[in-house]
Amino acid sequence: MTRVLHLSTYADKVGGAEVYCLGLVDGLREHGHDVALFGTSPDRSEDSATTCVVKRPVYSMRGLIEDDTVTTPLRTQLERFRPEIVHVHLLWALPLTVERVLADYGAPVVQTAHDFSVVCPNSWCVRGDGSPCPGGAGRQCFAHGCDANYPFAGHSVLATSIRARQLASLVGVTLCPSEALREMMASHGARDARRQPYFLPEAPDGVPPRDDRGRLAYVGRLDPAKGLVHLLDAIARVVERGVDARLDVIGDGPERASLETHARQRGIADRVAFHGKVAHEAVWAHAARAAALVIPSTWMENSPVTIYEAIQLGTPVVGSRIGGIPDYVVDGETGYLAQPGDAADLAGALERVLASAEHRAELGARLHAHAPALARERSIGEIEAIYDEVLGDPSFRPQPLAIDDDVLHACHRTLLEVDHHHRELHQLVEQHRLVRARGWRGVLRGAVKRALGRTT
Repeated sequence: MTRVLHLSTYADKVGGAEVYCLGLVDGLREHGHDVALFGTSPDRSEDSATTCVVKRPVYSMRGLIEDDTVTTPLRTQLERFRPEIVHVHLLWALPLTVERVLADYGAPVVQTAHDFSVVCPNSWCVRGDGSPCPGGAGRQCFAHGCDANYPFAGHSVLATSIRARQLASLVGVTLCPSEALREMMASHGARDARRQPYFLPEAPDGVPPRDDRGRLAYVGRLDPAKGLVHLLDAIARVVERGVDARLDVIGDGPERASLETHARQRGIADRVAFHGKVAHEAVWAHAARAAALVIPSTWMENSPVTIYEAIQLGTPVVGSRIGGIPDYVVDGETGYLAQPGDAADLAGALERVLASAEHRAELGARLHAHAPALARERSIGEIEAIYDEVLGDPSFRPQPLAIDDDVLHACHRTLLEVDHHHRELHQLVEQHRLVRARGWRGVLRGAVKRALGRTT
């Protein structure tokens, strides 16, 4: 049996990547392997023989290059647990010196790349005009309006560029759930990039029978990358054409209020139900009852967990023709595809999937036919075989990192200075705001009172 340390930015079930990581940890333990976990959490800490969780903010610019609160306990766990293999997952918010610690330890490293964050500072891999990006953090990130999708700054481009180079040296095998990501990783220096889909999640007991009369479902976060505003526009279009369409939105996020307003403005508020975050069983219930699950993303999706849930249930999918969605959603065979961000095209796909219950049953059955190849036991067996291969071949061991300690430390000092100036600027802006609100006399009185309070 193998001793494996799994390393992830988050140690809790924040999203699909973390759900998969923790499920793989449990599965490998069930198979008799000795498995440990290292990660962070904004809410809790833990330190045991097999689990180390560092309490740390979700994201810290000051700790993006160097952060001893992460690297010191990581070194301690490596020395204590002595893994034969380190399996890394999402690392985007961890300090870049984590790769240095792993290289110094010397065990072979396997990576599951859960999204495009290794080659894109905002993970979208889509340019400002909506066209796909070939990836690679650097000059091009500032030449195509990419921050219109999701804002980023120079320091995040720098960190992404350094991390990509370090991982190319460190990681022996890169596992990619989608073919689109596999091709991207291979083109950007991954030594051995392989497609390795996720395994199917287990449906809870008591999933209700399908009752799909015109009912569609979206499951996920409500943020700009997910394309919900285009889905609402598409629903409005099909309703105007006389189609009895309804939408259940399961999940929460920063766009919820604006999406609810948009639904009212389009006259479909009575046809769209925003359920917010719901229990695990309720997510499956909504997905099981739906005529189709909709994934209207405008960013480069890797391999959405929603698709795996649809495969398990035999529910057809309507999704964007982008990233890893077409791996399983084949237009007219297992669901329908639409151009990302194109509400008219999406409306046409929704009409086609809603046209016939018999046709939906055929689509769902063909999608469900993928289930045996994605069974949990089979997938864990494939991971075990990869571990055996990596342990048996010295060429998979870490190579000298492309970036040395001096460069990393210089970058760290630069970020500290940037952060310091940013804080000073924020204080000046706040002082200006107070002066405008209270006048100079009010600000001075407040300063005198605070000073007197400190001296008494």
